[in-house]
Amino acid sequence: MTEQPGETLDGARAEVVRSYLLAAAEEMRATLIRTSFNPVIYEVHDFGMSMYDADLRLIAEATGLTFFLGANDFSLRKGVEYVGRENLRPGDVVLLNYPYWNAAHAYDATLFSPV
Repeated sequence: MTEQPGETLDGARAEVVRSYLLAAAEEMRATLIRTSFNPVIYEVHDFGMSMYDADLRLIAEATGLTFFLGANDFSLRKGVEYVGRENLRPGDVVLLNYPYWNAAHAYDATLFSPV
């Protein structure tokens, strides 16, 4: 069922969408943990996992270290600014390893992909 212009979003539909987005973020988190070779990832969960809309607004975030909550915002914005939104296509993957933008250690990285 597609919402029509001017139609209000009821609470039940909003909750279904919210739960779906959170479940997708948690599935990404579980996949990273399951496929990781590094114990810092699969035991400590030293990462942040989040999803953004086309306007780069946070829409869902998986559980992880508290330090990472909302930490991807700046690096994502700077990465998109650097690459250029017009140059990003579905299927592209951008790996950003610039500590001044991802507020992390030199060996940490931000990975993002438009869908």
